[in-house]
Amino acid sequence: MEIKSLHKVIPGQRLKVAAYARISSDKDVAESSLNEQIDFYTRLIVQNIDWDFAGIYFDDGVSGTTISKRKGFSKMVSDAKSGLIDIILVKSVSRFARNLIDLLEVVKDFRKQGIEIYFEQQHVSSLDVKCDQMITLYAQFAEEEAISVSQNQKWRLDVDRKNGKYYIPVNRMLGYRYDENGNV
Repeated sequence: MEIKSLHKVIPGQRLKVAAYARISSDKDVAESSLNEQIDFYTRLIVQNIDWDFAGIYFDDGVSGTTISKRKGFSKMVSDAKSGLIDIILVKSVSRFARNLIDLLEVVKDFRKQGIEIYFEQQHVSSLDVKCDQMITLYAQFAEEEAISVSQNQKWRLDVDRKNGKYYIPVNRMLGYRYDENGNV
């Protein structure tokens, strides 16, 4: 993979590069597991002679719709603002954030400090102001997809309730289990 970083390179100075990985559900695990993302970016960073490995930050099983619940993301942002990271590599805009406002605020704050986010799937650098519209569109798509998935799940639960099926977390209740017909 070729990264076309727009980060200002100073001769003799190595860039501090980190990566962010996230999966939010079992569906995502099937597509590309968290371990695969971590391994891929670790190798990519370590093998580049112009980069210093600044870490891999990740959130496992956490939605990208809010920053507050994403401990790995929050730590990464804090470390970047403290000067520990120059470039953050991420698989896609939707892996980074599924909330348009949050994403744009982080991009804006990082740009002020010269911190680059490189979105691999889209081949887009956050330092390229010409790409702001593209980042915004991808972020909007990601947010709308998250809303759609949530609405579909709520609809499915409503239909199940109307049909007399209820979800009860029996795996957390001593002495209760589901039988082969789905009955408690």
